[in-house]
Order: sequence, then structure tokens, then C-alpha cells
Amino acid sequence: MKASDRLFTTTVTGFAQNRTLRKQQERLYMGQEQKESSEAMEIELRKYTDESVRLQRALGLDVPDAARSDYPDEIGAFALLSDGLKIDLTAGGMSRHTVTNTYISKPSVSGQVRFARKIFTGTGENGKTLKVSIPGIYTLATRVLKPDSEHFDLLLDSLVTPYITAVASLKVPFIQFNEYELLKEPTDGNIERIKRIYRRVSFVGKKILAFYFGDIGPIVDHLDDLPADIIHLDVFYDKNGAHLLRNAPKRKEVVAGLLDSVQYRADDEALAIRFAGQLAEKVDPAKLWISTNGDLAYRGRSFAESKIAALVRIANTLRSQ
Repeated sequence: MKASDRLFTTTVTGFAQNRTLRKQQERLYMGQEQKESSEAMEIELRKYTDESVRLQRALGLDVPDAARSDYPDEIGAFALLSDGLKIDLTAGGMSRHTVTNTYISKPSVSGQVRFARKIFTGTGENGKTLKVSIPGIYTLATRVLKPDSEHFDLLLDSLVTPYITAVASLKVPFIQFNEYELLKEPTDGNIERIKRIYRRVSFVGKKILAFYFGDIGPIVDHLDDLPADIIHLDVFYDKNGAHLLRNAPKRKEVVAGLLDSVQYRADDEALAIRFAGQLAEKVDPAKLWISTNGDLAYRGRSFAESKIAALVRIANTLRSQ
């Protein structure tokens, strides 16, 4: 059975990191580890990713996430995902600012983002449903410049082509772009930026845009217009569930982030089941996924396993109703 044929498809964003490998990556990133050791590290990371995917399947998850979860932070992720990628805010010549009618330095982006070298989809997984979560284009750009910077749009547009090249090499059915930074400043202008850049990103497979750890109220009216097949929304946060029930998208699949991915506390599964049932009246259950609200990367394996087990129990209960 394909994931798209299931009711209440279960998935997660990321998976518990291997802390030892993460420390090695941090040392490499900080220049404290010899680059010659990176090849051996890559082999160990591949093994760990394979093991993580097999574990997620064994726990009953419909769509495991094969994302690498050992990055020290988003800036570290940017460096580790890059292969000779250089951003120079002054080397691209001059460009006229359309609002102020003044000329500003245009950023130059050279090199490539090679996700295929740094994110492994596992061995022996061909033909099976799999998802890879990667940092979103807008979110990574905010790690270089603030959205209100005069260079920001030029930088954002310059990053799209390397991303397109990168995702084309990921032979998986689902690729998720984590754009949680949007919810920190969900202005109409920033929402339009998300629309503009992701209209240019295409690949064989389904595109997931993920928004979490913030109020989705300002973006909920835009969901059907977002250039993605599937929208992941944090419905655990504050009043987000009410926002989504008020205006659920009609043309998209929806991933409802029902369970808390941060706190070490028991989830209210009855409440999650009740909300998912209400949402299923707005969204076709065959197009409705359930997940944690955010990334499991920085939590331990037992925590990640408990969340997956809860998701599977919730899905089984919903399917039996």
C-alpha cells in the first residue's frame, strides 16, 4: 500500500541524532578535525541513517524521515551542506534597488550545494516510501542576512539554483523544506517570498513545506496558494489548531503536527485523536497526515521512539473509527 493510499499517514520530521557523530561533525566544522577523517565519518553516518530508517519502519511509521540530524545548528548545516559554496555580499556588481531607486552591491553566490553527499537516503530502500527533510531556502537565507536587509532578496534568489540542483539528486518520493523561520516574521512580503522561490523548485516527487514553532494564523489564508503538494503545520502550538479548522486548505495534503517534539512529557493522545477527527471533516483522511509538530533531531532516541509509537497508536485508533 502506498503512503498516499493510507488514511492518516504517519511521519516525523528528522530523527534522534547520534551524539558522538554530531560532536565529530562539530569539530570538523570548527576546523578541529582533519578533513581526511570526513570520509570515514560519512560511512558511519550512512550506517546510522540506514539504522534509523529501519527502526522507524519497525515501529510502524508509514513514511520514515532519512534526514541527517547531526548538524550542530542551522549555520553549521549550511556549511556542511555546502561544497565550496561562497557568498560574497559585494562581488556581484551593482543592482538597482526597486524601492529606494538607489544602487546596492549585489551578492555573488558561487559553488554548489551538494545535499546528495551529506544527506543519505539509506541503502536498500529503493521502492519504499521515504522522506528527506532539509533546511528551507528562506530559513537558511535568514542565517546569512536579516529579511529586512536590502540584499536579502538578491541572496534568496541566488540560492534557488543550487537548491534545485541539490534536490534533483535526492531520489525520494517526498522532500520536506523546513521553513520555520517564516513564522517569526509572517508578513505578507515574506509569505510572497516563499511563494516566489518555491515556484522555481521542482523535482520528481512531492514537495512538502513545513511551518512550525509559531503562530500559523497569518499564513493560514495562503495555504492553498503555496507552491507545494503537502503543507506541514504545527497544530500543537497555541491556537493553531483552531486556525487550521477555520480555514483548512482544499487543494493540498496536510501534515498535522499533533504531538510536542520538544518537551519530555506524555502526550494527550485522546485530545490528538479528537482534533484529528475534527480535521478529517475538513480534509480528506487520505490526504491527512499526522506527525510531531517539529524536528526530533535534538532529542534522544527513546524520546523519538515514544513519539513514533504514540503516532502509530493514534493513527490506528483513527483508522478503526
